[in-house]
Amino acid sequence: SSDDWRVRAAIFGCALILLVGETSDDYASWLEAEKEALERLEVAKLLLTNWIVTSSYNCGLPLWMDDEILEISLCEVMKSLWHQPFNRYAWLVEHEYSQFEMSYHANHIIILGHVFSMLARLFLSAHEKTEQDFYNGNVDVLVEVARRLSNPESDICHFRTVNAAEHYLRLDGEIFAPRMAKIIRRTIKVIREETELGEASETESHNVRLRAAVDARRAKVKNKRMWIISTEAAGIACKIAYH
Repeated sequence: SSDDWRVRAAIFGCALILLVGETSDDYASWLEAEKEALERLEVAKLLLTNWIVTSSYNCGLPLWMDDEILEISLCEVMKSLWHQPFNRYAWLVEHEYSQFEMSYHANHIIILGHVFSMLARLFLSAHEKTEQDFYNGNVDVLVEVARRLSNPESDICHFRTVNAAEHYLRLDGEIFAPRMAKIIRRTIKVIREETELGEASETESHNVRLRAAVDARRAKVKNKRMWIISTEAAGIACKIAYH
């Protein structure tokens, strides 16, 4: 049903109780916000934002993950925990572009969510420091990479249908990782070249707002990470399933 595409507030309430305790300030703040905004369409954005902020310091994800990399990975953890059909980071990104005209379960949203899952899969298998440094060095364009790969109007669109994206996401790890990494590197190169030639003014303006939103969420995380595990262990512990 259409309800399957929306975040169920009760599920998040239970999750936050498990994460931070029913009497915590985090849960009380979330509950108050949930009551005030439950009937509004932007409740999805509110709940996603609270999930990202609240779980950032006790998620156990590796310390090298931060900013968009951490947020995309957190949304992938959420997808796995609640068996959601796609990575909801697509909602946060598209909300910036479309605002209230956004269709929460349109095909292009689902495809974008799948591409974020592909990125998360690469992050969670990035065991070498060179890989981690590459993603951190290009963190400012990762969202645009996902949008370009999932947008049928883009010259470098790679996934034009939901089925195509799902098929690629289900590829065996040994096949998926090198193929997807090659696609990501090629797309980053194109975007960097466009920026150097001054052909990405609109993209840059959206990117500035998106990055400002990320910075604002990161600023709300006042606690240091409670515990850290390796990238390999994170991939296993998060139980990210692609088959």
